[in-house]
Amino acid sequence: MLTVMKRLSLLLFLVPHLSFSQDYDKQIKAKEEKLNEIRAKIEECRKKSEKLSNKESGILSKLESMDEELNLTKKLVKELKGKENRIEKEIEKVEDNLSMLQEKLQKRRDIFEKRLRDIYKYGKFYSFETILLSDSFSQAYKRIKYLILIASQDRKLLDEMLSIKKTQTIEKEKSEKKLSELSEVTEEKNREKKNLEKDRNEKGKFLSEIRKKKEKQRKLETELRETEQKIQSLIIALERAKEEAMEEEIKFSPFEVLKGRLAWPIEGEVVSKYGKIKHPKYNTSTMNNGIDISANYGQPVCSVGDGKVVYAGKFLGYGLVVLVDHRGGYYTLYANLSEILVQVGENIAEREEIGYAGESALGDDNLHFEIRKKGKPVDPLEWLAKLE
Repeated sequence: MLTVMKRLSLLLFLVPHLSFSQDYDKQIKAKEEKLNEIRAKIEECRKKSEKLSNKESGILSKLESMDEELNLTKKLVKELKGKENRIEKEIEKVEDNLSMLQEKLQKRRDIFEKRLRDIYKYGKFYSFETILLSDSFSQAYKRIKYLILIASQDRKLLDEMLSIKKTQTIEKEKSEKKLSELSEVTEEKNREKKNLEKDRNEKGKFLSEIRKKKEKQRKLETELRETEQKIQSLIIALERAKEEAMEEEIKFSPFEVLKGRLAWPIEGEVVSKYGKIKHPKYNTSTMNNGIDISANYGQPVCSVGDGKVVYAGKFLGYGLVVLVDHRGGYYTLYANLSEILVQVGENIAEREEIGYAGESALGDDNLHFEIRKKGKPVDPLEWLAKLE
């Protein structure tokens, strides 16, 4: 009964540890799958960039391709850095295990050496003398049992030492394997960092060329206007689809009463306001249908109100975009994202994270934010809460 209870206690002790180990293995597998997915996307993106460079293409298409590669390379470097840190911790753990095993082995070795000294000191006939000098058969029997026990303990001690040595060998092999893996990951990370710098320089040269050539500026302005029209057409199409589907529309949206009190999509300074603007770097004159808010790459972006995601994906000139329907004809648009966290059809709440900030097509780290009513843009600063 006691043995059963001991086994049950051991099982109860091991289950949480096994569960943790399995969860950790799943996490590692998921991270590896994500790494491989990013690598595959980068490879595909680089092939696409080569094709675009070999033929005449739109400025925004080329910028979008550059941004996609930059964004993916940033993600890859970040994931590789995470893997590098993870392997370093695993190596540290293996080294701690080796140190503990060495300490354990030394203790067993000290005991074993003492036993060898005793054997050498008393000689090989000591055990026979112990038996022969016994006063009775009963005493001799007890002494024989005692000697057998000592021999058994010596054998057990030797087996323990051999087992520790074997475990040490396994741990050393594990350490060498992890060190080799770490070296490969660090090499890949440094290589991708160089690729990132090269891609940034290429984009910088391309944007510099736009600044200097009037023809390219005019082409970029035309493409930006076309993209703005496509955004408007998308919203009109979504409204029409709702009407055709006989979907009941709320005439009065709760969104409307929040004018001047809406939560900000991100913390940052407004670097470009609503209205006609001339880009200070590229001399492009366009209508800004929203505002641009300075942001750190990877900074969380939140929905300004409750709504439903009706678009989540790439949009030429806008990068990664999320479009949220707040009913009553009101929509909010979040562009220049580095990553999208929501899906089309998903209902989201006010201040819920929908993505992470990225870089605009023109090389600025900011979030582009718009509010539209029935497809037409309105000034977001009239709707967002006043900052103190």
